[in-house]
Amino acid sequence: MRFIQNKKILLLSFVIAFILWYYIKLGGIARQEMLLPVRISGMPKNMMIVGDLPQHVKILMESDGRTLMATQYFSDAHYEIDLTEKKDFHTIFMPVRIQNIRMPAKWNPKIVDILEPDSLVIITDEKIKKRVPIRPDIRVLPEPGFVLVGGIHLLPDSISVTCPASLRDSVKFVPTRNAEIRKINRDYFFSVGLIPPSNRLIGYPDKDIQVSLNVQPLGEISINHVPVRLINTPPNHNLIVQPSTFSIRIRGGVQFLASLSHDSIYGYIDYEVEQKLKRADPAMIIRVPADVTWSQITPNRFKVIDLDEN
Repeated sequence: MRFIQNKKILLLSFVIAFILWYYIKLGGIARQEMLLPVRISGMPKNMMIVGDLPQHVKILMESDGRTLMATQYFSDAHYEIDLTEKKDFHTIFMPVRIQNIRMPAKWNPKIVDILEPDSLVIITDEKIKKRVPIRPDIRVLPEPGFVLVGGIHLLPDSISVTCPASLRDSVKFVPTRNAEIRKINRDYFFSVGLIPPSNRLIGYPDKDIQVSLNVQPLGEISINHVPVRLINTPPNHNLIVQPSTFSIRIRGGVQFLASLSHDSIYGYIDYEVEQKLKRADPAMIIRVPADVTWSQITPNRFKVIDLDEN
């Protein structure tokens, strides 16, 4: 027991001796290199830095060891670039000067030299804000016999983005993170994050987007007497299509089909295209709402007749 106690006393004495030796050693004058972070002040709110600006400047300091250690690890020392008096905010060339180094008053080591860089080039651009749509990267696979109606609804469906004026036209949308929703047979709600900007000059909030999906049982109905339209006809020509209507089978969500307006479904023949292609049986293009598909039309052949020739 006494041996263990003596060992503890010996260890404590060694620690105290080391601390005293280290404290005395830190009292000596020494030189040390140090990296200072670069900070910008006086930048107008409507401007931003777009060029590559060094994150640090390397300096050589001289002081006692305690001051050097405190300055490096416990102070807010930095290199300040003050743009308050600048008038031209396109490309700014500034030599690196010792007087721009900011040190706390209680720790005032001697700045021997600035080792690198010897100058800074600051490239700026106007900072703008624009609203762009959010584009979902979401795949929805309903359970067999069910269908997604109305697409993917996002809340919000757009977001405010900040960027340089030079990137105004290239920032067109913000994508969500990838998600896949499988085997759902009812309305479904969830949240999804946004992909962070790939360019450091582009900024927008990191927020979750609310997603709602309207899933309905899949149904099929027939619609009769759907009109055929004739477009791009020459003036002063009395042209008609025969037959002038058709029947079609469409598939979609049962609730959506029940509220579907028949005026939203039609076929058309482009007379100008048919004249160029000289087809015996003109092709009819079917137009249906985005949330339905069609599977069959009757009849499937049509004629364009010029009544003036008859």
